[in-house]
Amino acid sequence: MKRLIFILFSIIIVGCNNNYKKSDLLGTWDCISITDIETGEISIPEDDDTFIAEFRSDSLYLSTEEVYAWQIKGDSIFLNGDLSVCIKELTPSSLTVELDVFGEQRLTFKKIK
Repeated sequence: MKRLIFILFSIIIVGCNNNYKKSDLLGTWDCISITDIETGEISIPEDDDTFIAEFRSDSLYLSTEEVYAWQIKGDSIFLNGDLSVCIKELTPSSLTVELDVFGEQRLTFKKIK
C-alpha cells in the first residue's frame, strides 16, 4: 500500500512540474481548433478566418492586430500581467492552451514558422 501511494504521489509531482521556457514558444502558431470546455463544442477556423499567434522574445502579436507583452512562469503564459493562459500541451510542432475569457476555451495551435 505504501508503495502504491508513493507511486501515485510521484506521478502527481512529475505531472505538475511543467517548467516551460520562453524559447519553447517563440515562432508563429496557427490556431487549428477551438473547444468550448463547458459544451464540448469544437469549432475549426475556415481558411479565410485564420487566427495566428506570433510569439517574439518580448511581444505576442495576434492576427486580430492585438499586441501583448508576455512572460512564462511554470505552465502559464501571462499577458500584460493580468491575463493568464494555461499551457496544457507544448511540443515543437503543437501547442494547446486553456483560457477563461468569455467562458472556458481550449485552443490548439500548430507551428508554422
